[in-house]
Amino acid sequence: RGKLDEEGFRQIIAAKDRGRAGESAPGHALFLEKVEYPEGIWI
Repeated sequence: RGKLDEEGFRQIIAAKDRGRAGESAPGHALFLEKVEYPEGIWI
């Protein structure tokens, strides 16, 4: 497991290939608690 720098992250996103990102955290026990949007985002 290596650290991913900003450029590496951009390359993964640009490639549009989820497989290039490597393994992610297992999904069990994860949940979305809160979403905040900045003021004025919805005009």
